[in-house]
Amino acid sequence: MDRERIQNIVQTVCLINNPSTSNEERIAATKAIESLKEGNPEVLAEVGFELVGLRDDLLSHVGWNFVEELLRYKWNSIPVEFRVCLRNKILNYLELGPIQQTIESTARSVVAMMEHEWPQNWPELFPQLEKMSSMSYLHCCTSFAIFRRLVENVVTLATVASSQRRKEMHNVIIYCLPDILRISLERIEACQNVPINSEVALIIKYVISFLAEVCEWAPSTSLDPVVDKLVKLVVVHLNTPDLNIYEIAARCLAALSIRKKEKTESVVAAFFQSEVISAILTTTSRAAEVAHSSESHYLYLKALCDLLSSIGNNLAKVWSEKSPPPNFEVYLSAINAFFHHPSLYLKLEAIEVFVIISQCSLGEHSQFCNVMTNVLDHLPESMLKHGYPSEKQESTARHYSQMDFDDDSEWTTSFIKLRERIRLLMRQSMPRHLPQLLQIFNAWVFQRIVTDAVSIPTDDWEPMQKFSKTVIQTALENNYISNNETKHRLETFANSLLDIISQMTNWDVASEVLSIYSAFLPLYEGNWDGLFKYVTVLKHCLCSSKCHKVLNRHCISQILKVVSLFPTFLKNNVDKMVTLCSDVQSSISEMQMAQLIQVLAALSNLVDDPAHKRELLSYAVASVAEYIISTVNKLNTLDDFIAFNGFNIAPSEDDPDSSTREDVERRKMLRCNLFALEGVLMQVEKDSPMKDVMKSLYAPLFKLSKFVLEINATSSIARMHSSYKDIMKMTAAEKQQIYALMNEGSETQVGKSLPESRDVVDINRQYITCLSENCVNILSYCTTKFADTLYSDPHFEQYLNSTAAELPKLDIYRLRIWIKKGWRNIIFNCPQDKRHCLTTLLTTMSEHLQSYLTQLWNQIASIDYESSEVTQEELFNEHLACVITREYVFLLRLFYLGQETSPTVDDRGSIRIGPLGHWLLDNKVALASMLYTSFSILTWRDTISAIRIIPLCRVFVDRLSASYDDQVAVAMLFSSIQSLQIHGPDEVAGPSLLGLIFHIYITLRKFSNSFPGVLQQVPEASPQDVELFDKKIQRLITGEESMQEKQRREMLKKLLRGVISLTTSELHKRPVFLRPLPKLEKKSKPEYVPDYFDVAEIFST
Repeated sequence: MDRERIQNIVQTVCLINNPSTSNEERIAATKAIESLKEGNPEVLAEVGFELVGLRDDLLSHVGWNFVEELLRYKWNSIPVEFRVCLRNKILNYLELGPIQQTIESTARSVVAMMEHEWPQNWPELFPQLEKMSSMSYLHCCTSFAIFRRLVENVVTLATVASSQRRKEMHNVIIYCLPDILRISLERIEACQNVPINSEVALIIKYVISFLAEVCEWAPSTSLDPVVDKLVKLVVVHLNTPDLNIYEIAARCLAALSIRKKEKTESVVAAFFQSEVISAILTTTSRAAEVAHSSESHYLYLKALCDLLSSIGNNLAKVWSEKSPPPNFEVYLSAINAFFHHPSLYLKLEAIEVFVIISQCSLGEHSQFCNVMTNVLDHLPESMLKHGYPSEKQESTARHYSQMDFDDDSEWTTSFIKLRERIRLLMRQSMPRHLPQLLQIFNAWVFQRIVTDAVSIPTDDWEPMQKFSKTVIQTALENNYISNNETKHRLETFANSLLDIISQMTNWDVASEVLSIYSAFLPLYEGNWDGLFKYVTVLKHCLCSSKCHKVLNRHCISQILKVVSLFPTFLKNNVDKMVTLCSDVQSSISEMQMAQLIQVLAALSNLVDDPAHKRELLSYAVASVAEYIISTVNKLNTLDDFIAFNGFNIAPSEDDPDSSTREDVERRKMLRCNLFALEGVLMQVEKDSPMKDVMKSLYAPLFKLSKFVLEINATSSIARMHSSYKDIMKMTAAEKQQIYALMNEGSETQVGKSLPESRDVVDINRQYITCLSENCVNILSYCTTKFADTLYSDPHFEQYLNSTAAELPKLDIYRLRIWIKKGWRNIIFNCPQDKRHCLTTLLTTMSEHLQSYLTQLWNQIASIDYESSEVTQEELFNEHLACVITREYVFLLRLFYLGQETSPTVDDRGSIRIGPLGHWLLDNKVALASMLYTSFSILTWRDTISAIRIIPLCRVFVDRLSASYDDQVAVAMLFSSIQSLQIHGPDEVAGPSLLGLIFHIYITLRKFSNSFPGVLQQVPEASPQDVELFDKKIQRLITGEESMQEKQRREMLKKLLRGVISLTTSELHKRPVFLRPLPKLEKKSKPEYVPDYFDVAEIFST
């Protein structure tokens, strides 16, 4: 090639890489290079090797890229002679030795050629590479770069285009691996005998990088014979900073320690050799000293921590001997040092090791117990929340957190995990270390409260409470209290804390101490005098705290806890508890009294006398029932309901807790009485006389539910005062909940908790939401506990239809609680003889959801993601659509399959249908809309919903075969094929959808002649292919042939390949077509020839 053309290409390459080049010039230069790549292969090869021969870093790199392009994409189209010429030229350049900066690009080119020709047409390659590895340091590095790149493409990343070729190459790699490992170790060993310079360091880097790629998956037969030597040679280089070798060595050893297929102790034993563990710990100590000064040093320390933690995890899994490995105590001291490090990441890694070792036999050994003594002493400080990235006070912990975490939210997730693992470790250590844990409780919790509880920082209360409940409650519930002295000590703690609570006037602190004291409740089993003293103190707090919200709610919850834990005591002291409720009524708020009424409902379950039961329930709910009936009966229209709540006048600007306005009082009373009724229903049992009370409440409850639903309609806003025009809009907190359900957050909300708003409109919006929740929960309890009275009400169908009539007017978000819980429970728990009452509700609900979801997903489908930036509203609508769709899928699965989770299969392999599902299908109730929505979900852009709806789609297909409709069948097939365009590339959804399509075809083909015509519309599906497939199906239907499920999917996938969309990674990836090679011959096993010579010798004597 003439020098002028080469010079032009050189200038073009330099122009592209020159930062000062204008965008227009760079685009023109890039087009020129791309046209060269797409041009004559011989010219491309000549240019590539010319650039390689210039020995310039940039130009040689570009030259090898040209060669790789030719090898990877044009190998099959060039003549055989040219291929041989290319191979020889590459080998010549390899012998000459590449420059250091082009080692990787050279390796890529060689591996690209190997994917086409090796091993069948290039069996001598490995001997050539072995020979080359001993020529010079650059040759050695190139050889191991080729080895590593080959392993990455074949094993680790599996990027070789043909699965058959990949399998063959994998087998040959395994066959050659013992020799490659031998060469690797020889090269490292040779480097240890000379001073480390730049050349030696480069060899070490490439060899260890290759070993790091191999260690995790290499077969034990190849690795076990050399594992000791490998570990000793690599561990030395944990101290080699050149070229970042120490971090590569740490990753290599970590990969070795977490081998997935390792079932023996050989690898673990290799790491616990004295020189190995000593080298690791010495390096760790040095890294810890300088980690705070540099992020790179800290990353290295984390790599060493990962190494040590993976060693511990593997040790706990595979170690079977009673005695620990040598140097186990030294290893534990290193893990203990990581636990004491200020980095949250290192603490979490260390605590994970302690947890997993404590669960195995090594947890009983004295060496581990000694280390645990030190660890437990420092648990309290590790449970304190400090060192988060945005913390104002500067600290070492904050310094490390800012390197590890993007925001406080991410830090909090790890901190919560750390705290939970600490609590698990405490529970596991309880049998051996209870005295020590009680001593820590005494020093860190008890003495601080006794000395000056008020001075304890606010942030310390939560970890103190968690520590107390973990230690005290676990010890009592699991009978770890082995002697009277320890029990007496706990009683002393409990009595002192109770005395402190009874004397307190700081009610915030009293509530915190009460949380700690609640851990001692199991002590009262059989100690009725002490329990009554505790209840008396709770009564004192309720009467003296002057309606302190936090403390009073806490006291009431504790009284309910006493009722549930000690029914035997309360059965004989019912009158005392009734008196308690009566005495505190005047001292607590209406809402708190509504909560306390639950105690009376729980007591009614304990008494045996039916008259006494009714008396207790009458005391609890008589006034509640009377208020609900009288209040709701006065409300005849939506306007009455709006006026009752004061939504037709300007809202009060006063605090709702202190306002005396009539509408505020009415809202408060309605909310309290509904909350009280809900609490009573939650506590009573199925045979409770409460079901007689509920008979008179069903009509007002359904009427109130209708108003609550109707007020959420957009048309209702016009009837309210103008101040309430935004009352139905979704708040930021509600939107954040949708994002959270999708495990994501909006850009402005990540890691930030939304402040509680006290805007009067927000308060009233919350009030309406609470009314909805109360109505739904009350009716849901009735469907499970009092179904005989609810469903036998003569007006039950009318009640349902009145609520269903409001459905089309409402925003879907406000309906979520009714879909998820209210109507869900009413429909699913309905007795068989009353299911005809559900027809209108089911039809209205399914049609509304079909219309809403179809419209919403159509809007999402119209968004142009490429030409314009997605708005916040569009992003939220997509999240909302996914959430509502998934919840509706769960509902459909429950209705038809009888469960929301994995469907069950009968003896014939068909999906089992639930009783309600049979009724729905037999009577065709809402069948059209539910079937249409189910198959539409397949084509919507939510893969999770599509996967979950597939079992129900199969049920619809099976049912259609009993009453065939060709138009429906074709629509089913068309939607299922269309879904492959969206979900086909997904590794879970793709096979499931192919299975569904095959099921549709083989089940309904005998009824329809339209199916082949549908398949002929698929791109790249020729009429001949469709005809062959159809004939195959016909033979399967008649039983002339049989086929495994996997073979069915593969056959269908081949036919529908034109409609299956590519993954994002494949979308712009140029396809590689490997040259066909003959299959490798399998080596025949040596024939066994029995040798009877020794036996003959025996008998001859």
